[in-house]
Amino acid sequence: MTDFSIVIASYNGKGFLPRCLKSISESVIKPLKTIVVDDFSNDGTQEMIKDEFKNINFARNEKNLGPTASRNRGAKLADGEYIIFLDNDLLLRPNTLQKLVGLMDSNPKIAITGAKIIPIGHSKMWWNAGWDMNHFRQSTGYFIGFLLKIFPNSRFLKNLSMKFILNYWDCDKTLKVDWVVEGCFIIRKSVFDKLNGFDEKFFIGHEGADLCLRARNIGYDVYFYPEAQVDDLGSHTHTPVKRRLWLLKGEYYFYKKHYFYKKSNPILFWFGRIISGILYLLA
Repeated sequence: MTDFSIVIASYNGKGFLPRCLKSISESVIKPLKTIVVDDFSNDGTQEMIKDEFKNINFARNEKNLGPTASRNRGAKLADGEYIIFLDNDLLLRPNTLQKLVGLMDSNPKIAITGAKIIPIGHSKMWWNAGWDMNHFRQSTGYFIGFLLKIFPNSRFLKNLSMKFILNYWDCDKTLKVDWVVEGCFIIRKSVFDKLNGFDEKFFIGHEGADLCLRARNIGYDVYFYPEAQVDDLGSHTHTPVKRRLWLLKGEYYFYKKHYFYKKSNPILFWFGRIISGILYLLA
């Protein structure tokens, strides 16, 4: 098995970060380094790490920079061929790291592989992975999802939906995809360095999709690997309103960065976002 490091960005994660770190210690294979970047928490995370996890590589931001910048800071401290980025409220299963590293070792063309994130108490997470994030494709996918509510046993609609959006897919097959969610994925350190890491203009959300797209643009593949699984405690430290606003801001920046032509109008984005939102609620 190839050497790797784990990077965890954490903000006010004292209540669930210990469980995340414990799951790493119970993994079949272990990282060279586990790096926690504390994003200026005020809940005693720093003291807890120093008292209870003395083997952890710990860094603390001097102000709240957000998870994207914190991941980049942690990556600079990483050793090994791969970096695994892990949210602080996710629990690894014993063979998750082994599965992720094994798939990467098997195919040098893969730059990024995402794990299957399973919310505790739910059957699946909506946004594990997906295709091109333009709003035409998303809106079409949500419309098919609306039709699936009316015709839930339609094999044709289920197969058709996979061509547009993966929300209605049962997530049990390994797929080459356009993007995987940034909560738990592995990337070749050489590729991460070549791409200059995450784009820090993303505060929360879409930074993973952006990194995946840039990796694909230089000839690499991105995979979703459902055999590698993590459990999501769902312990968000920001209010739903704040998170939603940040996600919308990130989505707009992603669309502007990758889809706007020089004379395009931002109204196109917001029109597409409204249509997608309506169809999402209907589905």
